[in-house]
Amino acid sequence: MIERGSGPGRTDPAPRQVGHISTGAGGSLFTRRPQTRTPSEAIELTRRLAPDHTNAQIAERLNAAGLRTSNDGSFAATHVQWIRWRHKIPYPTTMARDGELTVSQIATYLGVSTRVIYAWISTDKLTAHRGPARAHG
Repeated sequence: MIERGSGPGRTDPAPRQVGHISTGAGGSLFTRRPQTRTPSEAIELTRRLAPDHTNAQIAERLNAAGLRTSNDGSFAATHVQWIRWRHKIPYPTTMARDGELTVSQIATYLGVSTRVIYAWISTDKLTAHRGPARAHG
């Protein structure tokens, strides 16, 4: 759909999503992009699983439930990451396993800043591994 009068200086409110096409002769056309939406069931399942699951784990559960992305594809961790961002769904505060401590917990216990702990990790004075919440999975 092409909207007339949707260029610079227009007086009516701008559509939420607009595409710009240059006609080459100094003219432009503005079009509405099709709206795509994540199924509400996928958003709600993500919200329920978010406190203790990684993006990859949530994607597996969404696919197992037979849910599809707005483009009719399978969910991947990147889709879940976008759902979390778009709908302000928080990540777990920690994914530390039993007996492990987070960088913040160690820093608090020792009375130093997290920068000190990261420096110790980078100089191999302290062994660490990335938890699943930050491992892009």
